[in-house]
Amino acid sequence: MKKIFLLSCIIIASITSSCNNDDEAGNININCTEVFVYGLNITIKDAQTDAILTEGITVTATEGDYSETLTQSNNIFIGAGERAGTYAVTASGAGYVSQTMNNIVVAEDQCHVIPEEVTLALDPN
Repeated sequence: MKKIFLLSCIIIASITSSCNNDDEAGNININCTEVFVYGLNITIKDAQTDAILTEGITVTATEGDYSETLTQSNNIFIGAGERAGTYAVTASGAGYVSQTMNNIVVAEDQCHVIPEEVTLALDPN
């Protein structure tokens, strides 16, 4: 039983130290993934039917001089890849009144941006 306990302690200690990756000075080094993270994940819905809209819809994000037309993927619009900031997002489409949402904050941690999931509802014309 003592051998199992000792072996468990050794395994736990090695897992803990390999996750933290302390350097010689005792500083913790963070190992970041190479995954590309989009800061904006925008769902566009019809304000009357609550149906998700993708066809014929354009979604644009702006921050100061920066502007990006978001890409549609799996019923959402994605953009601001690995780019923290405070955005205004505008959605428009034929047959709908354009809608803008301001002050969408995309924060970041030590490795990547933290995705903001937002839903905009467009009113039909």
